[in-house]
Formats: sequence, structure tokens, C-alpha cells
Amino acid sequence: MLSLALLEVMDKEPSLFGIWVATAGFAGIGFWSARRWVWPGVLFLAWDALSFWGTHDELTDPFVGPAILQEAGKGYVIQSYVAHAISISATAVGLVWGIARWRRRRAEGKKSAGPGVVPVS
Repeated sequence: MLSLALLEVMDKEPSLFGIWVATAGFAGIGFWSARRWVWPGVLFLAWDALSFWGTHDELTDPFVGPAILQEAGKGYVIQSYVAHAISISATAVGLVWGIARWRRRRAEGKKSAGPGVVPVS
């Protein structure tokens, strides 16, 4: 006898709305935190990569992948990959921006005499 649990896969997967809300949240927080501090950016990048790996693992599974494709269609699969790419890219851009900012401040600090010092002419 065929169970209904075997026929419906999408009730166990996140909706597209949920995927895009999570993407907006992780991309925004990842970008902002990576721009300000390096370590949270690295942690968000690792979290995004693990999330992508889990999603890719489910979408390429020989049993679950075709069921997702049949129930939700190609649009779901494409949007899942695009959402993860946006989140990873935003965090990576924030991380590069933050590292460049850190290096620039560090280089400027070596040239100046220090904060609050008035130059004498």
C-alpha cells in the first residue's frame, strides 16, 4: 500500500516565500556584519555554505530530487539555487569590503601621529 507521506514531499520543504525571506535576512545581516567585523562574516559565510550544501544535497537526491521537481517544478529548484547564491555573494562582498576597510584603517594609522594630535608646522 502506498502511503500519502511518500506522495507529498513539498510539505516537508520550505516554501519559496520562506526561502526568500531567509535569503533577505541572511544576506542583509551577513553583509552588514561582515562589513563591520570579520569573524561574524566568516561565520555567516560558513552558515550560508552549509545551508547551500544541505539544499543541494536534497535537490540532487535520487529519490527526493525528482519528487521536488515533479511537485514544485523547475522554478523552485532554480530559485533555491539563486537565493543561496545571493546570500553567499552578499556575505562575501561584505567580507571583502570589511577586510579592505580594516587594511585601509590600519595603513592610515601608521602614517598619522595618533588620534587627537595636532600637527605642528
